Amino acid sequence: MALAEVHAARQMTLANVRAAHERIKPMIHHTPMMMSDSLSQIASTRQLKIRFFIKCENLQKSGSFKFRGASNFMAQQSDAALRRGVVAVTTGNFGQAVALAARTASRARSFPIHASVVLPATSAPSKIEGTKRNGATVVLAGSDPEDRERVAKQILQYTGGTLIGPMDDPRIVHGQGTATLELMDQVRESAGETLDAMVLPSGTGGILAGAGIVCEDTDTMVFGCEPSEGGPDLQRGLASGVLSRPKKQTSVADGLRAATSKGNFDLIRQKRLVDEVYTVPESEIKQAWRLLMEQLRVIVEPSSAVSIALVLFNEGFRSMLAARKSHWNIGIVLTGGNTTVTRMLEEFEGGRRGVRP
Repeated sequence: MALAEVHAARQMTLANVRAAHERIKPMIHHTPMMMSDSLSQIASTRQLKIRFFIKCENLQKSGSFKFRGASNFMAQQSDAALRRGVVAVTTGNFGQAVALAARTASRARSFPIHASVVLPATSAPSKIEGTKRNGATVVLAGSDPEDRERVAKQILQYTGGTLIGPMDDPRIVHGQGTATLELMDQVRESAGETLDAMVLPSGTGGILAGAGIVCEDTDTMVFGCEPSEGGPDLQRGLASGVLSRPKKQTSVADGLRAATSKGNFDLIRQKRLVDEVYTVPESEIKQAWRLLMEQLRVIVEPSSAVSIALVLFNEGFRSMLAARKSHWNIGIVLTGGNTTVTRMLEEFEGGRRGVRP
């Protein structure tokens, strides 16, 4: 590990997550925690009893948890740096978060902060429009992470701006970790319980790494999950010890069509932080997505459903839980809600074929 990476890893602490939480409290929503008897019943058997504690980051500003990391990063920039603008590389949600964080910081500092966001041309149209609506300039690039990074470098050379990220920047990870921090507090305060496990989706790895930091010195296990195809290929990278750079970007969980960043990979691969990473097929992501909306009455994007799909349907994961003990309190973060009715109809009913009443 390079000296700079060692330095960054040493900054990844619970104390810094707590400091980030205090810093961004005035800017973020303290999103609610829900319990669902119906989903818990669906997940449970005679041998395995599961209670879900679900944090609704789909209700966060900008529509996802990523507003937390973007706000924490922005708050720690100098006026001089922000006057030159910021640049972000993303598959969608982080772009909306950066755009809104820049607009929020502009009001707080009383000068304009320009945000440029590089998105893949395959991004959901709602995420492209949402980023523009929040005030950013959107630049579309290819679907490969390398294409987006190359375009971002060109913008940075031209503007002299600041790159928001990479996604393993400690300021980003600490901000994302505040979602887990809040959830654990909410479970303790409202239900008088503790979490046995957190199950979180992973794209670039920020929320999963942040959860690992928050849960490190607790009895709460941390599990990651990703699409079997079209995601960051994190599971295979952890098995080989080599960070994957996947080319195929086709999963319905478009928020997870991203490569895991190097620093987050190095954190996630530490068993003391993240216990295991699992994959979920497309059909099960869609099934869980539908269940979330029907049972919780919430609008979420499919990336939010990957964790629920793992707990409900993955027999290997469920067998592992049952072998350890029979009762589990499991924390889930609904990571985003940036989708549209049109997209839901297209995914569930084939769009123009119409829908059943």
